[in-house]
Amino acid sequence: MLDAVLTPAHPRYRAPLPGEQHCYATGVLIFEGITTIEWIRRSPLRSVDAAGNVDLGNIDSLTVDGASWRIEGDWGQVRLLSTSTPSFVNTGGHA
Repeated sequence: MLDAVLTPAHPRYRAPLPGEQHCYATGVLIFEGITTIEWIRRSPLRSVDAAGNVDLGNIDSLTVDGASWRIEGDWGQVRLLSTSTPSFVNTGGHA
């Protein structure tokens, strides 16, 4: 689960609500057809959000090179080889 920032090019974009910096959507980032997972770096740091849930932080970078996806954040860096493009499924409207 994650809160994604939607850009004006996204069909579900709306102006940020009062007190928001961006337009947010809650959902799941799904990778299917994974053939390899390579952890490049892991961080043991964890925080807890206001609801008491573990918060691993942001995905700061998601880049693709052919079938290789590199995902980075405060939680670490991982490289996935996948036979398909990831999808984002909106599960709860706006965050």
